[in-house]
Amino acid sequence: MVAAIREAWEEAHLRIRIDGLVNIYSYRNRIPVIIVYAATSVGGDLRAEDESLDAGWFAESDVPWPQLAFPSTRQGLRDYFKGILHPHIA
Repeated sequence: MVAAIREAWEEAHLRIRIDGLVNIYSYRNRIPVIIVYAATSVGGDLRAEDESLDAGWFAESDVPWPQLAFPSTRQGLRDYFKGILHPHIA
């Protein structure tokens, strides 16, 4: 979880509170394993940092689904929007 908090700051300039685990994604013959958390912004100003091309807030209907680069990003967002959350595993 500490790594997720650090990544949110490094990639989006946001301080976050982890609300729970959405899911863990792995793919045959591929590394790494992707862990997706739901989080709430508690500070900072959303912006694209060094490892990001762009940053923004999106409703589910506005997510640019075809432009998402990784299957885990699509699956993680779909699970998040479905309300999947494992709060006791945060």
